[in-house]
Amino acid sequence: MLRLVDARIRMSDCRVNGWVLDGFPQNETQVNLLRSMRIKPSHVILFEQAQDESIRRLSNRRLDPRTGIVYNVEINPPKNEVVSNNLIKRQEDSETIVRKRYMAF
Repeated sequence: MLRLVDARIRMSDCRVNGWVLDGFPQNETQVNLLRSMRIKPSHVILFEQAQDESIRRLSNRRLDPRTGIVYNVEINPPKNEVVSNNLIKRQEDSETIVRKRYMAF
């Protein structure tokens, strides 16, 4: 994964326009790997929200298996009823697993 990130941000459009890493790095090991590759952002933005809000949002995620689009059934449901009826809940989005992941971070 790191090689892909490295190759992409070294492309000319990223050098000219900049780049955003969303949800990456996720742990100290990934941070250290970025450092070792001399990948250093000029700005870091951290959005904070309450634990209960994070858990609620994550456990309401659903995946459209046909397109790969992720919806939130509470705040961003699909407008199409056929799509809505075919959404699946990924195992990692169960409240129990979300809570465990939240505690790990």
